[in-house]
Amino acid sequence: MNATWPSWVEIRLDQIVCNVHAIKNWIGQNVHLLAVVKANGYGHGAVATSWACLKGGADILGVGSPQEGIELREGGIRSDLLVLGGCFEDQTDLIAQYDLIQCVQNLEIIHSLENAGKKHNKDIRVHIKVDTGMGRLGIYPENVSKLWDTISKCQHIRVEGIFSHLATSERLDKTFAQYQIQRFQKLRDQFFQKNIHVPLWHICNSGGTVHFPDAHYDVVRCGLVMYGVYPSRDMEQPLKVSPAMTWKSRIVTVKTIPKGGSVSYGRNWIAEKEEKIGVIPLGYHDGYNKRMTHHAEVIVHNQRVPAIGDICMDNTMVLLSDIPDVRVEDEVVLLGKQGNLEISADEMAVWNQSISYETLCTIGRRVPRIYFWKDRQIAKSSFIDRNITVELLENTKKEYL
Repeated sequence: MNATWPSWVEIRLDQIVCNVHAIKNWIGQNVHLLAVVKANGYGHGAVATSWACLKGGADILGVGSPQEGIELREGGIRSDLLVLGGCFEDQTDLIAQYDLIQCVQNLEIIHSLENAGKKHNKDIRVHIKVDTGMGRLGIYPENVSKLWDTISKCQHIRVEGIFSHLATSERLDKTFAQYQIQRFQKLRDQFFQKNIHVPLWHICNSGGTVHFPDAHYDVVRCGLVMYGVYPSRDMEQPLKVSPAMTWKSRIVTVKTIPKGGSVSYGRNWIAEKEEKIGVIPLGYHDGYNKRMTHHAEVIVHNQRVPAIGDICMDNTMVLLSDIPDVRVEDEVVLLGKQGNLEISADEMAVWNQSISYETLCTIGRRVPRIYFWKDRQIAKSSFIDRNITVELLENTKKEYL
């Protein structure tokens, strides 16, 4: 770990590989795995995460925008990349140039994609997105035939897939998800009846992959569970996956607060007796959200201690009175394990009044990602030291894989 960084995230790439193996074993050999690496690999780092997913056996990678696809291409990733979000006319050239597969969910973009294909003399591969109940991106099933007719007249657009997205797949009440799957299946049946072949049909996200094995179709799309976190604490958890991320920092100051003294903005914490506190040099700019004020805990010397006072932009204060031998530069775990204790993304999400997805995705850009294969550091990436490349990881694969 570079000693100049006050906090950092450790990513176990070997654990991501293990998680991918667990998913592949669950879905079987006849179903493809689309590994979702959008949002900077759910905070884990897009390029390194993509590398680990592919080494684990993922067949396709999913990104949120053409720009995220370009980042992977420039990082050396050569696999199929499906852009799961919509695109604009001024992005279609990039889709062609970087050989991205684009999600299509309205008629307006078809003409622009066709022109890009003609300009670059290549087919633009697309997956049609269908809205079966998410109410977000996608064309309604009853309008797919019109979209299909428009695409059929194009010479440079090749449909490789049709997909939809489940809105409630992680819930124990499966009624609405089953309704969505039925609508999707009805559309699929219509295509078969018309003898129209589309190679890849997919509707299952992480929750759907676990809860609806009969709806795996040709592809499942896994994001959160691939990083070792289930979408809901209440859902069934048959896959043996473990978190790949640990967020750490160090104590930058230890000081005594007298009785009646206060900590942080607003004086929302006042010492009832003389107390010892520590300052951790990270805050809401780093993704340690201010909403966790008065709720968060960290692990120091294998003990849980509470965060006190308002979380600041660059600093978080913790109560250390029960840890007699604590010193400046001692390690702090904000997310993950230290000794016998663990703070999970789910628990942090409760403090944050949010969800585990946001907990992982919003860890800030100034927090370096340190990559490990088992117990060996093999790469590092930060916003001023972007030395994480596929080539670097490839050079280590014989030793670590």
